[in-house]
Amino acid sequence: MPIYLVQPKSQAALIHHWLFVSRNQDFLINSFICTFGKNHLDMKFVVDQKDKLAVISTKIEKLDAIHAPELKSEIVMLNKSGVKNIVMDLSETRYIDSSGLSAILVANRLCRDANGSFVLCGLQETVNKLITISQLQSVLKITPTCNEAIDLVYMEEVEREL
Repeated sequence: MPIYLVQPKSQAALIHHWLFVSRNQDFLINSFICTFGKNHLDMKFVVDQKDKLAVISTKIEKLDAIHAPELKSEIVMLNKSGVKNIVMDLSETRYIDSSGLSAILVANRLCRDANGSFVLCGLQETVNKLITISQLQSVLKITPTCNEAIDLVYMEEVEREL
């Protein structure tokens, strides 16, 4: 089922959040979280929600104090809607500051508290160095690719069900 992103005709506020959802056979397949800017579509995060997990792909080069609060709010919204497993694909992000790390740690905590899994994937070399320097590689689950991260989440989900 295709999803169409449409520019709103009125711009009452500077930024509008839109959640586009496609449903098929009573379970959530895809949802895209977009941010509409003043005269253009500025997509910062894409969420692909599947049966037992959500994949958040960042579409920004820098996950910093400007973008981290928005990411945190999207993560909290997913958690409140019942999502307990999150994969975060950072393959397009080359820089993360302490605010970005905070958003990642919030996601990790929310998933852990919901008895779920949080996995980072697609880390650029600079981001991976920052996580290593911060000694977070022992706290976070990290995989090279998104497919490996999804497989890890499904494996952990099966283990929890046993």
